[in-house]
Amino acid sequence: MINQSNYLLFFLLFIYLNILVVISTDENIFVNYDFNKNYIKSEECGSLEIPCVSLEDAGIKAILENKNGIEKIYIKIIGNINGSTPSSFGNLYSFCGILEINSQDNQTITIDGSNSNNPFINIQEDQYEGCLVPKKFLIKNINFKNWEQTLVNININQETNQALDVASLYIYFNSITMESLGSIISVYPKNIGEIFNSNSISIQFDYSLAKNLKSSSTFAPNSTTDYLPPIYIVGAKIKNLPNIKDNNLTKTPFIYLNQANLISPGSNITNNNFCYPFAISTKKSNVASLDNYNMLQAFDNNSITTLIFISDAKNHYYLFFNVTNNKPAVCSSKQYLGNIFDDSFITFKDSFNSSFDTYISANKPIPVSIFNSNIILNQLDQISFNFNIDSSIVYFDFNLTILGSTITGSNSALYLYYNETLCSCPGCDYYMDGKKANSTDCNPPTVTPTTTGIDTTREPSPSPSLSSSPSSSSSSPKSNSIRNIVIIIVILGSASIASIVLFSFIYKRHKNKKYILNSISSSNTMSEEDNDLAGAAADNDVSPNLEPTTAFEDDDCAQLEHI
Repeated sequence: MINQSNYLLFFLLFIYLNILVVISTDENIFVNYDFNKNYIKSEECGSLEIPCVSLEDAGIKAILENKNGIEKIYIKIIGNINGSTPSSFGNLYSFCGILEINSQDNQTITIDGSNSNNPFINIQEDQYEGCLVPKKFLIKNINFKNWEQTLVNININQETNQALDVASLYIYFNSITMESLGSIISVYPKNIGEIFNSNSISIQFDYSLAKNLKSSSTFAPNSTTDYLPPIYIVGAKIKNLPNIKDNNLTKTPFIYLNQANLISPGSNITNNNFCYPFAISTKKSNVASLDNYNMLQAFDNNSITTLIFISDAKNHYYLFFNVTNNKPAVCSSKQYLGNIFDDSFITFKDSFNSSFDTYISANKPIPVSIFNSNIILNQLDQISFNFNIDSSIVYFDFNLTILGSTITGSNSALYLYYNETLCSCPGCDYYMDGKKANSTDCNPPTVTPTTTGIDTTREPSPSPSLSSSPSSSSSSPKSNSIRNIVIIIVILGSASIASIVLFSFIYKRHKNKKYILNSISSSNTMSEEDNDLAGAAADNDVSPNLEPTTAFEDDDCAQLEHI
């Protein structure tokens, strides 16, 4: 009886393990648009013998298999999709687990979206369906072209629990080319108005390229005037950007962030025309480079006025850019989705208790605007800045004078770096070592040239130094001439006064001597009171006049020697 019980236990264990193996087995779903359809229902397709003839059928098949317990599914596309029929998956919101979309042989294929009226991947929450595992969508080895619709659209109730630090939804682009399309990805929450945990949705681009993009024909959410940019993110995180080349963006920025994080280890952005800022970061978003990498490895040969507009910044920004050979854009727009910007290369607006580390490699002064903000600018690279500061409190943790920077603006409090002397904003209050500076503590104001956009064409330039700094203590030739004339007049006047005093002294001594001799010859008596009065008169005529004159001459000579 015991042996039969053991056999029964072993038999049940064997069945259980087989069930686990079946459930955990990965599944391949093949798609071939050139194959004649020979199935009736979507669940019947997916094998090599009976492949799905549309991405929509493949998506339905994937969701059915996923509900049967398979958490990792590979959709393998055989050959190109030429755009004569729709090439969209439909709504994949109910899929839980890993869905990888790739070519059959890991070689690049082309998917043309000319006749697609829906996004390539749509994650649209229609009713709540909880997942025990994260949703992960991996898109590999595909060249997308001619898409009017957004490639990936996400519209769900997003996470508001700030304590969670693991994403529940991943979108991963690897070895992807995006060409002749307007919108790459859009993330817009159904529960808009909440404070979102931006780490709950993670988007990543690796070895990917966006080129020859066109303006989207789809309006941005809640707008009837502004269109979707290539990347539109609310309440999510982006790790890395694609390389961006040969684009003409005349209606939108490239990326718009709202309560979002952008962490980039470096992308190449070359030969583009940007009529709007390249990036707009708002509502507690954060932009940072990864460790010591440039956020933009190369920002080269672009036409652009504003690189980044930052409003309502969050915490600490790390802006590392390698900017070369760019020129101001001929077109320049002033607003997008309610954000109003100027022609500065970098703009900070309505940002409080934030700090910024900015390392920009460029050979021209960088125009920076700061409006209605309280921020700290930490050690910057060896590049000069033309600051325009209004209604702000700014702490400079670097030496403006050595870098040859300038400041204009008004109604601001500026806390200068140690041993700083540049006070070129006449409408600002300056503080040195925590104390308000007097006008005598500063160099004379310098005139800041009006700059629109930035031309960062590489050209030889000397390394910044104190002696070559435009803010050094040297004065203009006109100022030197006026000062020298004043000094000469003072010296001549002092000499004239000294001569008069000396002549008066000699004359009175001579007169007193003659008077005394006459007095001795006529009378041997003089009252002690008269003698004291004569001595006092002699003292008053000499000492009070001589000592101040001598001191004045010494001070003037000391000043002249110092100059």
